[in-house]
Amino acid sequence: MEEATAFESGARKAIDRLFATGRSAEYRLKTNPIWITFIANQNSTKADQRTVIAKELSGMRAEQSDDTTPIAIFSMNWSGGGVSWESAFLTPPDRSP
Repeated sequence: MEEATAFESGARKAIDRLFATGRSAEYRLKTNPIWITFIANQNSTKADQRTVIAKELSGMRAEQSDDTTPIAIFSMNWSGGGVSWESAFLTPPDRSP
């Protein structure tokens, strides 16, 4: 529950920074059970969002000492026309026999 509260607070702060500065902002939460990144963009294309997500995923994977931690990345794009979302999820490989 603490992680969910921390993630919500961090994501809200990233959105507040986006609106205050007009520039993209992000929040990363690395806990034992999962790593999550929230990215707040303004007026980005879907292709731009996907490029940023791919870069973030690559960087997070490089930081992992093994592949057992799930990774989630959410990209929120705000524009005058509304909000759009892109996301990526990397789950550990199934190690069952």
